[in-house]
Amino acid sequence: MSQNSPVSTAVIGVQSFETEFYSASFLPCGSSSSFNVLLKDTGLHVFQNELAATLKEGQLNGEERLILQEALRYLRARSYFAQYCYEKLSCQSCRPDFEALARDLEDLLESCSSKESTMAQPFSFLRAEVKFCLALCRAHSTVEKLDRLESSCSVLLVQSCFEDLKLKWKEPLPTFYKWLEAAFLQLRDKISLLFDHNPETKNFQELSMRRSIEQFVVKSKAQFAVLLWDSQGVLPRHGPFQVDGKSSPVKGLQGLERWPIVYAYHPEKGDSDEIVKREHGAIVSHIMLCDEALKKGGSPIFYQNPKSLMTYFFSPLDRRLTFAVVFASPGRKESDKLVTDFMASFISRQWVLPARLSYP
Repeated sequence: MSQNSPVSTAVIGVQSFETEFYSASFLPCGSSSSFNVLLKDTGLHVFQNELAATLKEGQLNGEERLILQEALRYLRARSYFAQYCYEKLSCQSCRPDFEALARDLEDLLESCSSKESTMAQPFSFLRAEVKFCLALCRAHSTVEKLDRLESSCSVLLVQSCFEDLKLKWKEPLPTFYKWLEAAFLQLRDKISLLFDHNPETKNFQELSMRRSIEQFVVKSKAQFAVLLWDSQGVLPRHGPFQVDGKSSPVKGLQGLERWPIVYAYHPEKGDSDEIVKREHGAIVSHIMLCDEALKKGGSPIFYQNPKSLMTYFFSPLDRRLTFAVVFASPGRKESDKLVTDFMASFISRQWVLPARLSYP
């Protein structure tokens, strides 16, 4: 294979990208546009375009074409994972579709595991990386379903995949792998916030508690009901994230992530998840606006959203947990007896917050 052959150029390009990209000493912070500037600086986009043009126009034999195709797919996968982790760690408002991403990763994993791969060395590293990212995506999906057992098992799988990934490296992890590690730690901390720091929410996995909420939502014809947990002041359990000697301070969840939905029930299927997500911001905004009134307890807080025409009822279950019922029609009144009686009965039950439990 000559040094000027398309295959030689592809291999050298892959090695060059590995060296330049993984030696970058910065923390992922900012928008996806700044990430694209980074990729431009490393020459990735230009090199990908050159490979694509060679594949389209070059005079290649079957083996050369296969190698270039795999090199191009390899580089696209690298940038794909990098952008996913970059945006995830930058707390971008646009959340990835984890299930769709998992399907893409499964296809890539099958390709990486193929014995017919002619780029064995780079693909051997990519295979461990894909397995880790796939486990990470699946874990995010299970966390969103709020299944404690499944979430715990999925995180253990992520941990196992990450240990396999670290075994590929004899020296300290390159920056990109540190990004992946930070993404895993964020996921683990989210589970800790939802299931460990606030143990009273475990009660909402109980059939009797869930049935009580579901029956009320159906009977009252509510749009949905949610339980939100205030994570203010609760810090992740791991220490500051270190990259090239620089320390990033540990911070609690910010914005909407400060108020994660720990339980939601919507009687309809289809776009129900989108409806809950769409109203999440308005619910949190009003909870914060009525913070003092909620602390005093008493009658549920009543609010009608002039934009969405949704009607909200809020009641604090304790100083961190808030119960909200949302109605689609604006016809509900503040004194609605069906709603106020249920919420008064619901928050007075012993299962909400046993005295032995305390917050950090």
